[in-house]
Amino acid sequence: MPPEILEQWSKITRTTLDAVKELGELNSKLFERVSEQQLELVHASVDAGVKSARLVGETRSYQEFAAAQAALANEYGERVLQIVRKSNQVVGGLRDEYVSWMEGQVRQTVGPLAKPAATPGKKAA
Repeated sequence: MPPEILEQWSKITRTTLDAVKELGELNSKLFERVSEQQLELVHASVDAGVKSARLVGETRSYQEFAAAQAALANEYGERVLQIVRKSNQVVGGLRDEYVSWMEGQVRQTVGPLAKPAATPGKKAA
């Protein structure tokens, strides 16, 4: 095999490996941040469950229990809404990083393929 082909192949392989590493880093960042949000959601759910169970023993009447449950549901709903908003911000921020990565990859791939337009030759007079 001619050395030029081996050199080209080596360059393509290195470029591809670098791109895969960058994508892996972005995916790891996304997984880490989304996992944090899921953990917050689980914590909020467990906390609401514990508070709900505690209400059963602490309330004296059905009306008091119903009012406390409604307040607890409202509190839990607000916490979940905050977590969802934060998750949207996380995903939105990483979306921009993914778009930037993809644009860079396209530029890097298409750049060498794009050839300057041929200049028309001079016509003999």
